Amino acid sequence: WNSTITKIIGASRARHILVMADSCFSGSLFRGGDSLDAITQNMQWYKRAIGKPSRYLITSGDLEPVLDSGARHSIFAQQVLNFLKYPERPVFSASDLGLAVRERVSSMTGQLVRMGNMNVASHAGGEFVFVRPGEALPEHFTATATGQTRGAETEVDAGAAIEQALTMHRQGAAGSAKKLLASVPTNTTQKVLLQHALQIVNKGSASDKALSSLLEKLEAQHVGDRKELDGMARPRILAAIGPEAKKGDHESESMATMYQLCLSDALQSEDLLYVVDRSKMAEVLKEQEYSLSDLSDKRVQTAVGKLLPASMLLLGDILPMKTGERIFLRLVDTETTEVFASVSKPRKDEEDVYELCQLMTKELLAKIKQRKPLEARLSDVKNGQAKAAMGSFHKAKSAMKFDLIRRESRPQGAFSGHLDTVVGSGSLARIGELSSDVEFAVSSETVLDKELLWIREHVE
Repeated sequence: WNSTITKIIGASRARHILVMADSCFSGSLFRGGDSLDAITQNMQWYKRAIGKPSRYLITSGDLEPVLDSGARHSIFAQQVLNFLKYPERPVFSASDLGLAVRERVSSMTGQLVRMGNMNVASHAGGEFVFVRPGEALPEHFTATATGQTRGAETEVDAGAAIEQALTMHRQGAAGSAKKLLASVPTNTTQKVLLQHALQIVNKGSASDKALSSLLEKLEAQHVGDRKELDGMARPRILAAIGPEAKKGDHESESMATMYQLCLSDALQSEDLLYVVDRSKMAEVLKEQEYSLSDLSDKRVQTAVGKLLPASMLLLGDILPMKTGERIFLRLVDTETTEVFASVSKPRKDEEDVYELCQLMTKELLAKIKQRKPLEARLSDVKNGQAKAAMGSFHKAKSAMKFDLIRRESRPQGAFSGHLDTVVGSGSLARIGELSSDVEFAVSSETVLDKELLWIREHVE
C-alpha cells in the first residue's frame, strides 16, 4: 500500500531516500506533491542539495498501466540502468536521472514518467546526489557521505551544516545530527552557534524530565487544599512555538527550526522560567484534541492557560530579506489571550544566530518580568522576617530583588482586582523548594498589616 511505503519513509532516519517505482499507477504515490522546479546545474547547487534531507520519487508512469515488456527488464528499468552505467556527467542528481529517463521512456512508450519530492514531513529540500566512484571532483565540492570534506570549508557551509543538524535533531535523527556537527571545523566564526548546537543535541532527556516533574507538581497543587494555594507563587511557563516559516518552503522551515531551538536553549539557560518546547507542546495539545496550527484561536490559548497556569506562548514569523531575514516574536498571555509584548530584530547572513537569540531572549525576559513578576503572600511576619510560599520550584533566586507591598481589595463597584502599595524592600534567604525565608525592611512611618503583606519581584 502507498500509505505503508510513505510511513516507512517518513519514519526513516536516513538523510536521503530515493524511491523508484516501476509499477502500474505508481504516480499515485505523489499524493499531490510539489512539481519539479527548474534546477541550476552547478556544483554549488549539488553541494546544497546533498546537505539537506530528501525524500525523492521517480515513477514509471502516472495513474495508468505501464509496460512490463523488454529484453530482461521493463523499458523504464532498462533506461534507468543505462543512465546509471553511462551517465553524461560524473556528478548528477535524482532529478537529472528522472529527466533523462522521462525523455527516453516517453519517446518509446508514451508513458508519463513522473518525478518530484515526496509529500512527507521528513523531506527538507535536499536531493539524492550520485557521484561516480574514483572521480576527481572540483575542490569546492563538499562530500558528506562520510562527514569528511574535500577542499576548503566556507563559513556558509558551516552555518548550513549547523542549521541542517538542528533540523535533523528536531526530526529525531540525533545520531546523524551529532555526526554532522562533528564534521564542522571548530575554528569557524560560527563557533558560538556550533557550541550551543552541540549542547542542544547532547542535552538528552533532561528537559523532558524537568517538564514531567513540573506538570506533576502543578497537578498536585490543583487537587490540593485551596487555602494552602492562596498566596503561593506561580511558576512562569513559556511554550516556545515560534518563529514559524511559510509551510512548504523547506529552506525557510529549516531556518525556523534553528531559531526555535536556539531561542528555547537561550531561554532555558537563563533559568528564570520553564520552557515547554515545540514538540512537547504539540503532545500537550494533542491530548486536548488541538494542534499547533490552532494556537491563533483564543479558545485554544485559553485552554493552554488552564492547563499550564501563568503560561505564555512565544509565537513569531520570519520575513526574508535580500541579505538575511527579520525575526518577529510576540508573547501571548494565555490567561487573557492578549499579545502583551513583541520583539523584532534583523539578521544578516553572516551574523551568528545564537548571539541574536540571546539578545532577543534578554528583551523577552524583561517584558515577561514586567507582565508576570514572581509574587507571594507573606506569613509568620515578625521583626523584619517572614515566610513566603515561593522557592526553587518557582525559579526564585537569592540574587533577585523584591518589593514589599501592601495588597488591599478595591472598594466594591470599582475596577476589579486589587490595589498594591510598595511599602519597603525584601530579599530571599534559605530558599527551599516551595517556600523561603524573607528578610525585609520598611520605612519608619509605615504601619504594617501582617495579613496584607506580599513580596513581588522588583522590575526596573
